Amino acid sequence: MRPGAVLLGVLMALVGLAGCGPAPPPPRQSDPDAEAQLLQHHRALCQEILQTREQLVAILAGVKDRLSMASALAKVVKLDKTVSDLRRQALLRAPPPAMQQRLQDEFGAQLVDLEQRREREAVRIRALPDGPNFFQAIEQLAKETTP
Repeated sequence: MRPGAVLLGVLMALVGLAGCGPAPPPPRQSDPDAEAQLLQHHRALCQEILQTREQLVAILAGVKDRLSMASALAKVVKLDKTVSDLRRQALLRAPPPAMQQRLQDEFGAQLVDLEQRREREAVRIRALPDGPNFFQAIEQLAKETTP
């Protein structure tokens, strides 16, 4: 398994936006207000996903040495609860296909950018002394906290 893959494994379910969150039952086709509310709900969840991924990238960007690795690991532990909550919400119910495409058009490029930035940080960290150990610690943490 690629180092760091587990760290992002939880977040990867969020990348496709297919399950941007729980929502009330689909609106009737003749209810534009309900459709607007549903879209707003999914947009809000997508914004939370983006913010969480941005936090992850910022945590990784702060890793420079062994001391900052320890600090980053603690931050990842804290972020894990948020990630778990978002993952649970994202997996509960996907938006209708047309709305899913709209969300993908709206948020997809930002998610791709964040994933590319995360991967660059992971490559940089792997090259540091103890970098591989940092990712092993995250993988171990994921095993311990995943039900």
